[in-house]
Amino acid sequence: MTQRATLGILEHMENERRANFQWPPRRTEPQSVAIDSDQVEAGFVEIKRSRASHIADESAFRAFERTWLGLQDSPLRDRAIAAGFRMDEPGEYCTRCGVSGAFGHGCGNCAAKAIAWDRIIRIGRYDDLPGHVVRELKFERWRRAGADLGVWMGAQLASQLRSEGLDGASVAVVPTPMHWVRRLWRGVDHAMVLAQGVSEGAGVPVRGWLRRRFRMTQGGLGGADRRRNVRGTMRWRGPIAESNVPQVIVIVDDVLTTGETLSEAARCVRGAIGSGWKGRIWGVVAAVAEG
Repeated sequence: MTQRATLGILEHMENERRANFQWPPRRTEPQSVAIDSDQVEAGFVEIKRSRASHIADESAFRAFERTWLGLQDSPLRDRAIAAGFRMDEPGEYCTRCGVSGAFGHGCGNCAAKAIAWDRIIRIGRYDDLPGHVVRELKFERWRRAGADLGVWMGAQLASQLRSEGLDGASVAVVPTPMHWVRRLWRGVDHAMVLAQGVSEGAGVPVRGWLRRRFRMTQGGLGGADRRRNVRGTMRWRGPIAESNVPQVIVIVDDVLTTGETLSEAARCVRGAIGSGWKGRIWGVVAAVAEG
């Protein structure tokens, strides 16, 4: 790359930064996403965003990113194609507990278990591409990859909503909450990033209706310890009147391991709203950790 080309790209970046600068800052609504079922490649739905910066992957600016900023990972869609990865379909896992290889709603793994949610939707396994992206989001603050993964999750949710005859007006996306201290320490609220992507991909609103008390991280804990650690940590901050609560509340989390975090969120929702609410709670996760 010549010096003139490099200076031109830097000037373009500065002009774009100035054009996008807003003061005072204002909240922007999620952009709509067009999902064209005819544009299927490598077994998953291609999400087309309206932002021009996501279209020209081989532009000069993209080359500058890779060469000078060290952004070696390609966009998530390209990475999935290169790895031969495709999103799981509901028929490839149990839609009650999320375990691979089980068909239908309920399997031998969960038949004797009381599960707090009504349906689980997943993208894949934790030892595959979704787990890798989750780790990038949580520990490397790779928001772009997390947002794209969330859009995939939203596309899967949208498909299931259509199969149930539900529209976006009767659905709310609620991320599992992160305490502000942990968010400050980690530098990213990964569940919120995923939930915003789900909202974008499914065309349904995201609501921060859950709050969380500070406890030690769940990582490295076994099932019983996870249960004790998360019990009683969540508080509902959403509508209380049953008539104001959506028909389906979709709780978004990154990984389903023992299910204790998702279960606590579901119990909190049901306990706060009351038994008169006849709606359903779905869980949408990026990956399921098995074994």
